[in-house]
Amino acid sequence: MSNDTPRLPIKVVGTDKRDYREPATTGGSTTILCDVTPALRRSLARSLDAVEKAFAHDFAHDPSVPAVARVTLRKKALAKSHRPVSLFSEQSCPIIGAEGLGELLISVHPRGLQALKKRIAQANSKKARAALSTVESIEPYKLRWPEPGGQAALKKAVTGRAIDRIKLSLFIHGDPVKDGAIWSALHKLVGQEAVDTLPYGREGLFRVTNVTASTITKLSAFVGTQSIDEFPVYFPVQLAAHPVRDAQPSDVPSPQPGTNYPIVGIIDTGVDPANPLLAPWIHARENYVPAGLENYEHGTFVAGLLVHGRTLNADPTFPLASCRIVDVAAIPSNKSLREDALLVLLEQVVKKYVGVVRIWNLSLATPQKCCDAQITDFGAALDRLQDAYGVSFVIAAGNVSIPPLRPWPNTLSLGEHDRIVAPADSTRGITVGSIAHIARPTALSPIGMPSPFSRRGPGPAFLPKPEVSHIGGNCDASLNYRQMGVCSLGENGSIVENVGTSFATPLVTSIVASIDAELKDRPSSNLLKALTVHSAALRARSLDAATLRYAGFGTPGEVSDILTCTQGAATLIFEVPLLTGYEFEKLEFPIPTCLRAGDEVRGEFLMTLVYDPPLDGNHGAEYCRTNVDASLGTYEPGSDQRQHTKRIPEEPRDIGQLYEKHLVEHGFKWSPVKVYRRLMSRGVTGRHWRLLLTVHHRAGYASSHAQSAALVVTIRDPAGGPVYDGVVQAMRQSGWVTQDLAIRGRMRLQN
Repeated sequence: MSNDTPRLPIKVVGTDKRDYREPATTGGSTTILCDVTPALRRSLARSLDAVEKAFAHDFAHDPSVPAVARVTLRKKALAKSHRPVSLFSEQSCPIIGAEGLGELLISVHPRGLQALKKRIAQANSKKARAALSTVESIEPYKLRWPEPGGQAALKKAVTGRAIDRIKLSLFIHGDPVKDGAIWSALHKLVGQEAVDTLPYGREGLFRVTNVTASTITKLSAFVGTQSIDEFPVYFPVQLAAHPVRDAQPSDVPSPQPGTNYPIVGIIDTGVDPANPLLAPWIHARENYVPAGLENYEHGTFVAGLLVHGRTLNADPTFPLASCRIVDVAAIPSNKSLREDALLVLLEQVVKKYVGVVRIWNLSLATPQKCCDAQITDFGAALDRLQDAYGVSFVIAAGNVSIPPLRPWPNTLSLGEHDRIVAPADSTRGITVGSIAHIARPTALSPIGMPSPFSRRGPGPAFLPKPEVSHIGGNCDASLNYRQMGVCSLGENGSIVENVGTSFATPLVTSIVASIDAELKDRPSSNLLKALTVHSAALRARSLDAATLRYAGFGTPGEVSDILTCTQGAATLIFEVPLLTGYEFEKLEFPIPTCLRAGDEVRGEFLMTLVYDPPLDGNHGAEYCRTNVDASLGTYEPGSDQRQHTKRIPEEPRDIGQLYEKHLVEHGFKWSPVKVYRRLMSRGVTGRHWRLLLTVHHRAGYASSHAQSAALVVTIRDPAGGPVYDGVVQAMRQSGWVTQDLAIRGRMRLQN
């Protein structure tokens, strides 16, 4: 947007109780997915015999300690309407959690197993047969071991004293008596003084110290153990930097007097305290690195990009935003920090700077790749911190530092080689991938496409990660990046060149922090994320599934563009508390006259939905416990207004090419970030339009609390017609109550 383009305010749409209604009840149906034959019943009964036999010694040793079995459902049974809760109930073997999609964990003990066998053999109602038809297999739970090397590698590390502590995950059965029995049995195994709890945000995680190979053997045989692992280490995501030239004062101008810059936290190696160009931008420092172990290279580079990324690169595609910094030196010169120590540090600094720092930059990673079935413990811990303190983490997706590197378009099958790494799977956080801004003859990526080293999603349960991307540089097949990288400050007063998602991340951090600072009323975390993703999607114009995996929904634009409208496009914000048992509808939706031709509507519609579902790490791929969906579509008024036709589909429309259909339906649809888009160049029939938002819960989960959601909608005329005035007029005619999005005085708005 040019500087002389008239800027118009985004409209915030109010809600009231008249916008809520009870949904039409269809009654549902009980579906039997396969023939429930005597052979099927015998097969399931034999499975339970095997479970009972596997745990016979444990039950004989201590019958108060329950065991766990894994139930695998048929692919056709993933929908919550098929969940066999009547079969696996409190009267038999209740469901206590989940792992991958369609993998349930049940609590088992001798009495419950006998009750379950009886149900399998005798229950014959349609509901009971439907439940039986969902089950593909039942088997004893097998301990999850870390890769590579598993139990043997862990014992070797302990014996060689490479590690002296482990992270232990116990099953949580949701019953105080059962969980207390597991806790008591654990103390008998390893000693009470050797176990302490960890503030990860979910029950059942413990640190066990003074570990020996014998300790691991005992814990691996303990029926209450879900997993054993060493604590991952975290380090800066970087390659070796190339010197460019000496830095000059004009490269990093000092803050302008009287300007209220946003304050961002950097948790990194620390910013060089001897750098005179950055010193005026440092709001505060916190040092957790022992004397003699300082190495400021990475943190200084990140800080330079937060302060003056555009000036340092002399490139208008870098954001104009500048931030002050709370510098947290966390990573020592050996360039790694153990996860439990990093979490304690994070808790301290985030709590200390509540009210000062809302956006934290995390250009850190671990070799631990994300998986489909489970969020990482540290990703879940970041989610807890963001909820507890009202902050947002902007996180690097991670780099591939060992070839092969991916060209673009992607012609390689890399498997999990380039999957995102922890903590980029944080559901509440904003994860950032890298795109190229320079291309040389040897470069693997064209300009504007995902960088060859940038790791890809999805996150756990097929959630879209990264959500956005920004400039992180380019390289050839050998990771050579000279004259294709990002420039920033190095140590000893130099400007250096480097590449990585580490350096795309602070560019997005500066944008998010500037959005937050420009709004007069503190925005919700949902709205901050929605505005950022919406801007990226608007600029991307269209998106395919392959690009989503690496670059997210695109690259966000300038803050002035994000927070204002032009005459050719109108943006509306809805912040809606969604109530269980009710739908939210808003009608008549304001379609401007310039986009109507009789009963047909043309133009481009883009919607970005962000919500913060309740989270539960004990439920694996079902970590997000609620799903919100938005639908903009047409209806016919009259005695029955329930007939709603959705007109704006989810993007990317080819998501089915990315995953199997059942994974899309039961994984991706639970994503707390969704984008919907349609360009209706030929027109769509429909005189009456409305917006509909709905909320649904996972099977077995119920909540009386409202689910908050932020929806950003842009209506645009590719021909540049007077959309904005038309939308405002239509809202007035429909009696909508709106107000301008209140921003600070640096942006001049026309009303």
